[in-house]
Amino acid sequence: KKNMAVITAAGLVGRIDSVSAYSSEVLLLHDANCPAAAMLQASKAYGIVEADDDNDTVLQMVHISYDTNVEEGQVVITSGLGGIFPAGLRIGYIASVSSDAGGLMQKASIIPFADFERLSDVLVLTRSVDTAEGGQDE
Repeated sequence: KKNMAVITAAGLVGRIDSVSAYSSEVLLLHDANCPAAAMLQASKAYGIVEADDDNDTVLQMVHISYDTNVEEGQVVITSGLGGIFPAGLRIGYIASVSSDAGGLMQKASIIPFADFERLSDVLVLTRSVDTAEGGQDE
């Protein structure tokens, strides 16, 4: 179904964008239309992972609070917020950190765990949680 998470054994790849009788199209995390609610695994600090317009081999995590201790090598996972991606899916690790233009937030470059250059086999997570229906499987 549309918006189901797509993963590899290494980590998150994206989400289902459209479905037909025999195939589905996947919107990759590198696409500007596929942001993911995320958090730093160790500190539980929240942010949004999105495409990096300047570099298509990395992602970026934006809207990280200025007082969060963000260090290179920290693991980034999905937070489960937003209802698209379930919590705990591995996204990547922090490569570098900088302040945004106003200095109120931080952003970080992320090296994804999934190898987008060599995708061959992916899995679609068919369980979706709908809070309006009490969290039942579809």
